[in-house]
Amino acid sequence: MDRVFHHDFMRDLMERLTGRHGLAVVSRNFLFLIIGALAVVTALLGYRYYEEHKKTSGIQIDIGKGGVSIEEK
Repeated sequence: MDRVFHHDFMRDLMERLTGRHGLAVVSRNFLFLIIGALAVVTALLGYRYYEEHKKTSGIQIDIGKGGVSIEEK
């Protein structure tokens, strides 16, 4: 009797998780959460890439009270 209950419980659980056609059913809220998290990660990585590449390379010439200074970047 215990095996029958276990079998019915597992079958019912799998039907709830996979739906009628065997495809995984995920709630709409969970999908929005995943899409939102991916958007945030993409935005952060894009900003980091932008900040890293906006730094200029070459030389910087400053003229001030102390005279002329030249720095290589």
